[in-house]
Amino acid sequence: MSELTPEAREDIQGIILSGYGHLRYALYLFVQIKNPKQAQAWLNTIIPEITTGKLWPKRPDGTTEKPESTLNIAFTHKGLQALNLPQHTLETFSRELIEGIATSKRSRLLGDTEESAPDQWDVGGSNNEEIHMLLILYGLDPESLAQRRNQLLQDQEDSLVVVAEEPGFRGTSNKEHFGFNDSISQPIIEGSRNNQNPNPDVVRTGEFILGYPNQYDFLPATPSVPVDQDSDNILPSFPGTELSELKDFGRHGTYLVYRKLAQDVAGFWQYIAQQGHDGEGCPHAPTMSLLAAKFVGRWPSGTPLVLAPDKDNP
Repeated sequence: MSELTPEAREDIQGIILSGYGHLRYALYLFVQIKNPKQAQAWLNTIIPEITTGKLWPKRPDGTTEKPESTLNIAFTHKGLQALNLPQHTLETFSRELIEGIATSKRSRLLGDTEESAPDQWDVGGSNNEEIHMLLILYGLDPESLAQRRNQLLQDQEDSLVVVAEEPGFRGTSNKEHFGFNDSISQPIIEGSRNNQNPNPDVVRTGEFILGYPNQYDFLPATPSVPVDQDSDNILPSFPGTELSELKDFGRHGTYLVYRKLAQDVAGFWQYIAQQGHDGEGCPHAPTMSLLAAKFVGRWPSGTPLVLAPDKDNP
């Protein structure tokens, strides 16, 4: 297993390699581009502020010095169009990004129908403003996030407009909304940790980051630009000679999905109570617990059903 080089880490957005677990507050800014040239100039100014995958420094006592806030950015396909990316490059992105998440075909595949249909969404969808960029802010508290937001967008009224904002908060408990222990097994991106010990949760780098082999030992499809469009020669070439006329525009990037989901906790447990009875119509706690565990795939403690098929065994 090869480690990601320091140079690679500084070219990878930090949110790909870290969930920023020490930062409990988030703010998602959905932005529309009004003036492409001014937006391009603004992007150039904030590049140094984007949080990368660079390893956090160590203090003299050995503890890690973690950032108090982070900034990451993502673009929709229409956003890249608005920034005047050449059409031949736009066509090299994945079909999912090009089509977007609100097409009728994708809605059927994802179950986004009826009250979950795109025309019912709070953000994006068919009845809301078009989204070009997503700014992802993490911080220690809502006040510092608001200050960071205002600082980022200062004097940008003519170039950008925030069409929606979504705050986020992570509690101190490891339990998800339905009461089950969470964040137990998270995939580890190969090369992202300085750990030579074998780990079953390690997945190939290319499953998350473009430009690296995936689980099938293939390089995933990645957007590209013609060589003559890379006048500053900053983009990497493709291996071999078959694509010698192209540069790898996607290397060290990834694809991101933002989904806002409503979780009906009361409805879930009401259904469990109705179905998990003792045969005489009375709720039966052990039966309810087993039924709920089968729905979720694990017991409330986090123990998988494969290891404890009949009852919870922390």
